[in-house]
Amino acid sequence: MHIDMTDRSERGARDWDFGGILRIHADQDYPYLQMKWQSWKAGPANHDLQIAKGEASKNWVLLEANRAICDRTYQIRSQDAIYEVGADRIICQGPVNENFLEHEVVIPVINRMAAKKGHYLAYASAVSHKGKIIIFPGISGSGKTSVILEFLMRGASYIGNNHTFIDRKGTCTLYSPMIGFKERNAAMFPELVAGLSTDEKERRMQKKRLSFHQLGTSVNARNFVTRYIRDQFISRFYFLQEASYDRLFPRCEVPVSGPVAHAFLLERGMAEPRVIEAASEDLTKLATTSDWVYSGNGGNCHNALAEAVGLDFCTKADYQSVFADFFAHARCHRVRIPPQATRETIRKTVDEIERIVG
Repeated sequence: MHIDMTDRSERGARDWDFGGILRIHADQDYPYLQMKWQSWKAGPANHDLQIAKGEASKNWVLLEANRAICDRTYQIRSQDAIYEVGADRIICQGPVNENFLEHEVVIPVINRMAAKKGHYLAYASAVSHKGKIIIFPGISGSGKTSVILEFLMRGASYIGNNHTFIDRKGTCTLYSPMIGFKERNAAMFPELVAGLSTDEKERRMQKKRLSFHQLGTSVNARNFVTRYIRDQFISRFYFLQEASYDRLFPRCEVPVSGPVAHAFLLERGMAEPRVIEAASEDLTKLATTSDWVYSGNGGNCHNALAEAVGLDFCTKADYQSVFADFFAHARCHRVRIPPQATRETIRKTVDEIERIVG
């Protein structure tokens, strides 16, 4: 199964069916979510989850500054917005931050609902290389995007960046066609930066922002003043740009779903890159220890809140079970990448992975 990304005529649709794993409906346009989920379209019936604007319950009990429980619902709060989660609905009250909504609310809810069915939206990137699907789970900053960009530069097919659906049968499924470029990716792959936008004014702004960010990261922060200068540059000129894979790699085909052949758990650590063969049990243990990899951004919190108000919830054992069955279908390795990885480091790492994959 492949996606034809040339037809964007239904971009405004508010219904998504993620390969039969979960069906979501929104009551109004959410441009960021529609961009992220543009590959998936569905009819309006039989949704598992609805996202709607409305009034959150006023009968709540605050547990922490940004979490509350109500009668059969719970709330996640951020700035002036409230996201109230029920059995099959997310009510958004106030100014919605769609990035927050996706990562801190929707994805944990997806996993809470899907894990019991044997599916999981893992924090992992994936490619198809010479017909073999390779998945790269790892915490934030472990090199998932850099590794798949290097593979895509070598002609691999895209499956996922940062999030990829997995299941007990060893299947990888696309979540979103978007690749998130951060400053380290832009610095490492400068030849791709021009493809991030078609607007010349936006390109100049990106170039300027990236140059200031790089200036900040180059500051040798040995004292309070230099640390302050560095942090101001890095925070003020933070670089993040989302681009569809077909804009950066127009000849790239996408296998929406397929059986995993290899799993490489990316880790930050050690002075030199190293690829180590591992048992599937090792990857399960490591992946389900990481909050980023197994529970999704704040997933543990969602399950605890769901349990408190009487909604269906998943335990760590439920997630572990999905990972264990999934990794059992793959040849497994651990990949240790130094914190200050360069393009050459990534090239050598991908060379070694290619040698193993064959």
